[in-house]
Amino acid sequence: MYISSDVCPQSHPFLSSSVDFNRISNNQLYTTSISFDSGFYSLNYSITSCPDNTKLFLRETATVCIALFLFEQPLCNTQLEGSGLCKNNNGTLTGPANTQTKLFFNTSNPEKFLYLMYWIDGISLAGKKNYEFEDPTHNGTANYKWAPNSPTFSGLGYCLYNPNPNGLYISDDKCNSISFQKAFCWRGAWCQLGNSFEIIKIT
Repeated sequence: MYISSDVCPQSHPFLSSSVDFNRISNNQLYTTSISFDSGFYSLNYSITSCPDNTKLFLRETATVCIALFLFEQPLCNTQLEGSGLCKNNNGTLTGPANTQTKLFFNTSNPEKFLYLMYWIDGISLAGKKNYEFEDPTHNGTANYKWAPNSPTFSGLGYCLYNPNPNGLYISDDKCNSISFQKAFCWRGAWCQLGNSFEIIKIT
């Protein structure tokens, strides 16, 4: 767009309604919103923070705080208990929504054992690759990286977990699975929690 150097434009050439600028720093999201209405510009500045021991991610529809929670006793437990673990921390089960969360999921094993698995969002319905989800922010299985030949099962009563014992992939098993052959343990759950929000308005 050409702008004359000696004539002021009738309206702001780059700002017709509103613009948002986002920046993540120190596990906080800083959002600056600039809007124009009735001859005035308004500036809104907000800070979104996550609880301790969680990590902030910006998704398409929401800002989320993600954490890995471990079972206390018994150390290995079912998907239902994993979902309850999230709810007890004011959250829901979740899954990876993009490359950043995939990387976080696959590098956050606090105990460094080879065969620990964690429940993620997804419980099977009728048919194959047909799941019900608790968390609407991760676009279903669109960003799930499946293990070879997975999902293994079709029909009701199968739940998703990560990682697969053979690699950093997603697989399915019976929702009431706890451990397998004394080698594999469903050790906890990936949860998405609420965040705190503070807004400062400057007109």
